[in-house]
Amino acid sequence: MSDVISLTKSPSSKKGFVSLLEKTNLSVIQPKMKKDLYYAAIKVGGNFEFSRNLKGHFSCVNAINFSNGDARLLVSGGDDRRVLIWDVHGDIENTKPKKCFKGHHGNIFGTVFDSTNRHVLSCGNDKLIIYHDLEHESVSKTFLGHEDAVHSIAFDPFNDNLFLSASQDGTVKLWDIRCNFQCQGEIKGFAQMTHAQFSPTVEKQFVTSNDGGDIILRDTRTAFKSGEPLLTTSSSSKDFLLKYVTTLTRNSRNVKPDISSVAFNPSGTLLCAIINHYRPTLYNVFDEKPLCTFSSDYDFETQIGYKNDCTFKQGYFGGPDGDYFLCGSDDFRVYIWKVPDIETMINERSFTKNLDDLDDEIYFIDDDMVIDPLNNSTPQYVLNGHRSIVNSAIWHPHVPLIFSSGVEKIIKVHSAFPFSNKDCESKIPQPPRSRFRRGEISFRANEYEENMEEDLSTLKFFDLMVCYKNLIK
Repeated sequence: MSDVISLTKSPSSKKGFVSLLEKTNLSVIQPKMKKDLYYAAIKVGGNFEFSRNLKGHFSCVNAINFSNGDARLLVSGGDDRRVLIWDVHGDIENTKPKKCFKGHHGNIFGTVFDSTNRHVLSCGNDKLIIYHDLEHESVSKTFLGHEDAVHSIAFDPFNDNLFLSASQDGTVKLWDIRCNFQCQGEIKGFAQMTHAQFSPTVEKQFVTSNDGGDIILRDTRTAFKSGEPLLTTSSSSKDFLLKYVTTLTRNSRNVKPDISSVAFNPSGTLLCAIINHYRPTLYNVFDEKPLCTFSSDYDFETQIGYKNDCTFKQGYFGGPDGDYFLCGSDDFRVYIWKVPDIETMINERSFTKNLDDLDDEIYFIDDDMVIDPLNNSTPQYVLNGHRSIVNSAIWHPHVPLIFSSGVEKIIKVHSAFPFSNKDCESKIPQPPRSRFRRGEISFRANEYEENMEEDLSTLKFFDLMVCYKNLIK
C-alpha cells in the first residue's frame, strides 16, 4: 500500500502506474486513496482502457446520474419503464441494481437525485413526472400537467422542494413538491423544449433549450412571475437574462439548429450545448457568443469520428475540476475533450462582417456579425466498447470511472485502472462491432422483453438510422 501512496503523490509514468495497480485490490483502498488515484490517473494520461458492464435494464438506457456528495449511488432509467438504483462504491464486477421503481407507462428520459439522496425524480414519454422515495419504496407522487413527452427534469440545488421540467409540449414548468401536485409557473414557447437545468452556484438561475435553436439563461423570479398561481410567459418576452447565439451560417444560408441539451460546469461559469448535426458548443455563462466548439477527425468511409445526427444526447462536465467535457456519439464511442482556459478561448475567437472572406465552413452568426470560435478538434480520450449509439456519459466526481449508456441495455463502466487482479481481457480496447448492412436489417413489432441480453433488432434499427443519416448528407 505504501507503493500506491508514493505513486499517487508522484506518478512517474502510465506504465508504472498501471503495473502497480494491476497488483492492487481496489476493494481495500480507502476513499481518500481512491481520490488520490483519480488525480494520479489523470496526470499520467490513463486511457480508461478497462471496462465492465452493469446489467439490469431490459431495453435502451436513456438517463444516468450520480447521487450528490460521495456519488455512491447511480440512478438510471430507460425504455423498459423502470428506474434502477445502483451502489457503485462496491464491487463493480458483481454490481446488481439495489432498488427498482416502476410506475411509468412509456420510455423514461430523465432521472435525478435531490440533494439529500433520499428522493429521485423521473420523467418520460408518458407525460408523467414521478417522485420516488428511496426509503419507502411504496410511496411515490405523480405530477401531471404536461401534454406531451417530458424530456428533462432538474431539482433546485438550493431548495429540494422545487424542480423544473422541460417538455415536448413547448413548456418549461416550475413545480413545488409541497403544493398538491400543482404547477407553480410555466414558460411557453413555439418549439419543443428539450432541456432545463439550474445553475449549481447561482441561486434562482437556470437555463433552457429547445429544438428551435434557443438557449436562454433565466431567473425564476422573472421567468415565473409572482401574483398568480399559474402564469404563462412567452419565450419571446424579455423575461430572461441572456439569449445565446446559436444561429449557424454557411454560404450565406442561416439555420437555427436543434439543441439536444445544455449543461453547466461545476462552478457555474461555463455551459455547453449539444447541438444536433453540429458540434458541442461552449459558452461563458454571461457572454452570449460561443467561445469554443469540440470536434474530432471524421472518416466518412468507416463512419468513425464524433457525430450527433440520430438521437438526443446529454453531455456533462467532469474530471478533477470539471475541466473536461464528455459526450456520446453516433459512432458508438464516448468523446472527452479538455476545456481550454478562458484566456485562450477569448483570444482565439474571431469576428468578421465581411462574408466574402469566409470559406465553405459552418460559422455562427449574430445579426451581420460572423463568429468563429476556437475549435478543439483533438479529444483527450476516446472510449470504445459500445455496440451502438451512446447517448450519455458521466464522470464519477471522486474516482477515475466513467459511466456511459445509450441504445444498448447495459451501462458501461470505463476505468483508468484494473477492476481486479484478474483484469486482463479488458486492457485491450475492443473495436465497435461492424454495423449491419441495409439488406441485413428486418423489423418486427416488439414490446421490450424482460431479458438483459441485447436485442439485435434494436441494434439493427439504429444502424439503419445512422446509415440513412449518412446517405442524405
